[in-house]
Amino acid sequence: MEIRIIDMPETKDIELRSEKVRNIVGKIPPAIDRYGITIIGLVIAIMVAVSMLIPYQEEIYFTVTANPLAPSSCVAYIEPQKAKQLQQGMTVSIDVNGLTIEGNVISISEKRINGLNTVDIFLRENEEITLKSGLQASVTLTEKSWFNAILGL
Repeated sequence: MEIRIIDMPETKDIELRSEKVRNIVGKIPPAIDRYGITIIGLVIAIMVAVSMLIPYQEEIYFTVTANPLAPSSCVAYIEPQKAKQLQQGMTVSIDVNGLTIEGNVISISEKRINGLNTVDIFLRENEEITLKSGLQASVTLTEKSWFNAILGL
C-alpha cells in the first residue's frame, strides 16, 4: 500500500456576503446602543424602589395552651431557636376561633421540657381564654421593607 501526499492548491478566502450585507449585519441598531443600558438601569432602580416600599414581616408561629387557673394568661412550648428570637414584652397575637386576642410575653424559661422552652404570655386587659388548648399564636419579630430584609439592615 502506497501513501501519497497531495499538495492542495492555495485557495483565496471566498466572501459569502457582499460588503453591503456585512455592513448591515455588523451594525448595532442605534436605539439599542443608545438606550439599552439606560433602560436596564431604570428597571433595576424601579425594582429597588418597589422593594423599599413593600413591607416584610418576619413572624414566628407556635401553639399556645390556655391556663385554666388563670384565664388571662397562657403558656407556649417553643423550639429553642424560636425562643431565642423572643423578648419580654413582645406582642403576641392568638387566634381563637377567628378572633384575635393579643397579649405580651412575660417570661421565657431557660429550662427545657422535652427539648422545648416554656414561654408565659399574659393577655391584655379584658381578654380571657377559657379551657382552650392548641390555639395558634404568632409573634411579629420585625416590620421592615424587603430591601432592608435582603441587605440585613
